[in-house]
Formats: sequence, structure tokens, C-alpha cells
Amino acid sequence: MAFLGEVDESRLPGIFTATAAVARRHRPFAATISGAGAFPDWHRVRVVWLGLSDAGAMVHLGTDLGEMCTGLGFPQRAFRAHLTIGRTTGPLSAEQKVTLRKALALHKASAYPFDVSRVLVMKSALSPAGSVYSELASFPLGAT
Repeated sequence: MAFLGEVDESRLPGIFTATAAVARRHRPFAATISGAGAFPDWHRVRVVWLGLSDAGAMVHLGTDLGEMCTGLGFPQRAFRAHLTIGRTTGPLSAEQKVTLRKALALHKASAYPFDVSRVLVMKSALSPAGSVYSELASFPLGAT
């Protein structure tokens, strides 16, 4: 997943065209949800995530999307395959961290398979109640 930040809507057609080109170069692949953790670390939990893994296709796709975004003027961080499942609104107490780690540990021993068949371009609108996500476009992997 690449991050574009705030985007002027007039740039969306170019983003869609570039994303479609990247998606065409990659074939659908199988992946798993495995492992869990927190960003930046367990001392300063801001994001809670589930890990995603596969035989390398996800990293290649993520890297290609990141390079595409950089080429369009959107600097990227290193790609780390994960699924964000929550964000904190402030510091967690020691008790909350322990409870969260115990809950996430239940998922570390299991793997949950899924298929990756498309790239979505999503919009995230921040509000006092949390983020609202909407799909702007979808591009199938390997489409000709």
C-alpha cells in the first residue's frame, strides 16, 4: 500500500492511470495474515497491526506502487506489509498494553489465508469520530 497524503482531485486521473499500469504488471497471489504488533513500538503504541506475508509478491507490488507514487511527487516510507486494525488517541496505560498484547498473541499462532487480486485507491477522511474510508478506484492485478 502506498500513501499519497492530501491529494488535489485534479491529480486523480494521473494517479489512476499509473496505478492501473502497475497493477497490470503483477499477477494475483496468495497471502496470509500472520502475527501482530504495534507501531512505532510497544512503549509508544500509536497503531495496532496484523502482519501480512506471502512468497514476495506483496513486497514487489508495494515497492512498485511506492516508486510510482514517488515519481508522481509523493515521497514514500519503506514498505511494510501490514493491516492497520486500530489507532490510539493517546498513551496507553501499562494495563492496557498488557491486555492488548494478550489479545494479539491469540493471532500469532494462526495464519489466515486470503487472495490478493486487485489494487484499491482509497480516500481517508479524518473526523472527530475517526477516519472514514471510501474506495475511489479498483484495478485488477494482471489485467490486460
